[in-house]
Amino acid sequence: MIYTSAYDPTIIEKMASTGIDAYVTQIRSIEEIRKTYTELSKGATYISGIFHTLYYEYGQGVRK
Repeated sequence: MIYTSAYDPTIIEKMASTGIDAYVTQIRSIEEIRKTYTELSKGATYISGIFHTLYYEYGQGVRK
């Protein structure tokens, strides 16, 4: 898990290939941290809501 205040689309792009299972912003509540661990315990990966929105909704991860 990476727990950070900085958004980096490269991390999301390389999560599967590098074994990163979660990317969580430090600005999140304890409820999101609990949700992260719940998803990880199910064997799923997790991207914090704001990072997910930036990457998938606003195209911040698209390389041109």
